[in-house]
Amino acid sequence: MKTYRIYFILFFALLYALFGNVILLSQQPYSCLPGWNPQNNTEWFQSFKFPIDIKNIGVIGSVDFYWRDVNHPSQWEFFIDWSTLSNKNEALSEKALKEIIELYIITSFHQACPSLPVIDTWTRTYSFYYTSKCTYVKTSILKMNHDNTGVCCDDENDDPSLVSHQGSWFQLYQTKESCGTKCCRKDYTISCIERNGVMVTEVDPVVTTTSISECNGTVVPKCTDSSLPPIPDPVCTSGCD
Repeated sequence: MKTYRIYFILFFALLYALFGNVILLSQQPYSCLPGWNPQNNTEWFQSFKFPIDIKNIGVIGSVDFYWRDVNHPSQWEFFIDWSTLSNKNEALSEKALKEIIELYIITSFHQACPSLPVIDTWTRTYSFYYTSKCTYVKTSILKMNHDNTGVCCDDENDDPSLVSHQGSWFQLYQTKESCGTKCCRKDYTISCIERNGVMVTEVDPVVTTTSISECNGTVVPKCTDSSLPPIPDPVCTSGCD
């Protein structure tokens, strides 16, 4: 009986090894990707542990990312799995490293500008899909049990968190709370310009961010008791930063 139990456990362990990745992929934020199918993905290609090798600096990290050719060679789309990020350069913040990685991936796919004469405007668009955390402001209200209040401020203005309502004083406490995520896209648009009779790539790409979905979370509704001071309605937002 003990032997059969061992085989039973090994059988389900094998099933998880074979199909577990499909389950995990469907739970990760790949739902932001157009054309993504975790069971039969044929549009997106994956690069494992892509090394970020900067000239005169060396390898500063590695990351897994997905990419697809939308309209070769003028439009490419990417999704970076930041959970796989390996930062080998402690001098760089995570935010700075992410920006460097995006630009480094672009240079890996970017092609040289065409030779003159160029009939049409030459541009390349590199789009990165990602999720952004959504938050809302939750206001908690504390009723003061005495009339004598002392407020110490750096200026002469009153403390804005102290509110008078119907003859009583209340203290307002505001905190940022999570309310899910939303899908965003960052577009890098690179153009070629003529300089001294030669077409060269512009130094700085035009970067724009776009929301492609709404926040998927909920907020705790505010208290509507008339004996309490009115407060703004909580709104779940994200700036795609």
